[in-house]
Amino acid sequence: MFRTLFVAAIAVTTCALVGCSSDQPTGPSDDKKAALDEVYGLCQLRAEQGKPPAQKADDLRNYENAYPLGFAVVRSGEVVVNWGTAPAAGSESVLAYQKDVPTAGGWAVLQNGVVKRMTADEFKAAPKAK
Repeated sequence: MFRTLFVAAIAVTTCALVGCSSDQPTGPSDDKKAALDEVYGLCQLRAEQGKPPAQKADDLRNYENAYPLGFAVVRSGEVVVNWGTAPAAGSESVLAYQKDVPTAGGWAVLQNGVVKRMTADEFKAAPKAK
């Protein structure tokens, strides 16, 4: 009996420490948000290595292993990157976005790393990274 209670207590504690939340992508919308998180990671990693901002998808190829989903959506054109720009801690300018955002709304990632859902009108009004 003590052993069963002990094992249950360990399981509950582990779950609390590690996390049993549903932070993992669970649907198409979450997958698109996760992809933009990875696109930001691609750009951030390149900047951390002291390289100039990417000018095209191939410039991010060296980071594909670290962010395979991000690289795939950029290469396919599903996500549009404002080429020649890099992450910037204080900037709320759009760094990259789903290709349909300008007309239908969707997910965009800002230069400060925040991934947010925008309507088409919000996107049109948002500053773009330059």
